[in-house]
Amino acid sequence: MSELILELPVSVSDILTTYLDPGEAPDIALPASGGGALVVTNKRVFIFGEDESGKGTAETAPLTAVAGATAKPQGMGGALTFKLIGAGVLSEVNYPGEYLDNYKEAADFINKAAEENAVKGAAEGICPKCGAIVPDGSAYCPKCGVQIAVICSVCGSPCAPDDLFCHRCGSKVVPFDTRCFRCGIRVARNMAFCPECGAPIGNKCPNCGSRFEAGWKVCPVCGRRPADGVAQPTKFKEAPAARSSSASPDGESHNAKGMELFNNEDVDGAIAEFALACQADPTNTAYLCNYAVALDEAERYDESEKVYEKVLSIDPEDPCALLNLGYIKNENGDGDTAKAMWRKILEVAPDSDEATDARDALDHAANV
Repeated sequence: MSELILELPVSVSDILTTYLDPGEAPDIALPASGGGALVVTNKRVFIFGEDESGKGTAETAPLTAVAGATAKPQGMGGALTFKLIGAGVLSEVNYPGEYLDNYKEAADFINKAAEENAVKGAAEGICPKCGAIVPDGSAYCPKCGVQIAVICSVCGSPCAPDDLFCHRCGSKVVPFDTRCFRCGIRVARNMAFCPECGAPIGNKCPNCGSRFEAGWKVCPVCGRRPADGVAQPTKFKEAPAARSSSASPDGESHNAKGMELFNNEDVDGAIAEFALACQADPTNTAYLCNYAVALDEAERYDESEKVYEKVLSIDPEDPCALLNLGYIKNENGDGDTAKAMWRKILEVAPDSDEATDARDALDHAANV
């Protein structure tokens, strides 16, 4: 068995005691590369190192927040990585090759502690992220807000992870995901749509709010499909192949950069690039539609409406502009114009992605 407590760099030893609480003692103390160290106590994990300026740094996390650790060879040495419960992050610990066995033993120790803490936390109501005591029956930790219990999608009661049926309403437990699957923000069970991105929330019909289980195609209460209430996100258009030979190289470059920035959630940067693409090729409907979609995302609807209208003045049958301008018209109370635009997509491009979205929009409009 390898040693888990070795002599640490002086810079770490001198400050370690200032971090420890009374009664807190290291179970693991191993040197790391670059004058750093890994220290694990009965309460916490510490990672000591240096930043680019040579200043000492220290990261810490409650031992109860660690779900596991992995030690693996890397280059001439090795690296220890952590898996944490919740949204916390611990940096990777790099170490010289002479400590390979020590860190492997350390990973085994941490994994065993994680298993014991998981059992203890479930039995005693200890938050797995911050270690706080959680009152019996709580769904969230009162200190850090992390979700503790499974939440019943039907009545909202907290349930144990291994419960098959809700103790309050008797329904089969279908866990409610408190994070939007599309954008990741915290959502409530009584929401039908995500307030940030419009995605349907939880295991319920977004049209009538009734229970809707995975695999169901039609709501048994209102008879509508769950997609009827959601405007699907518009896909970016590529420059039309027929025009590629005459397309401006600058326009292509700015358009590609705009799509990259948009996909990386830099909407303002994308708008600027798409605007430059449109300046380089003012009649390219692909660039104009991408520009309008980005303006939509920035909630600059008056501007996007004008761009979509410009697209249709160039190509009255452009499916992207017809679909999205129809959404805008519908939101502004002009449902008849919106439906006419969506029906036109079915005539001119019946097999397109926009036609699928147009059918959903028309079905939804017919049931409102």
